[in-house]
Amino acid sequence: MAGLACVVQRYGAGVVGGSESLAREVCEHLVRRGHEVTVYTSTASDYTTWAPAFPEGETWLCGVRIRRFHSRTQREMAGFNALSERFFGEGPR
Repeated sequence: MAGLACVVQRYGAGVVGGSESLAREVCEHLVRRGHEVTVYTSTASDYTTWAPAFPEGETWLCGVRIRRFHSRTQREMAGFNALSERFFGEGPR
C-alpha cells in the first residue's frame, strides 16, 4: 500500500488550530484504517512567532510519522499586524 502525505504548517501534541487540528484528526483516522501517513511540517508550535519548539527531523505520534523542518525566519509580528490591518481591518470595499 502506498503511503499518504499531509503538509501542514504546525502539527503535534499541544498544537491547536483549525487546520492543524483537522489535519491531526484526519491523519490519525487514516492510520487507524491501516494507511501509512507522513506529515511534513515545521518545528514551530506557536503560530504568532514560528519559533522552533520541536526538534528537526523525524518523530512519531499516534502512529503518524512526522517530518519536521526548521523555519528559516521567525514571524515579525509588527509587520504582519500592519499588513493584516491593511487587508482585513478596513471592512468590505
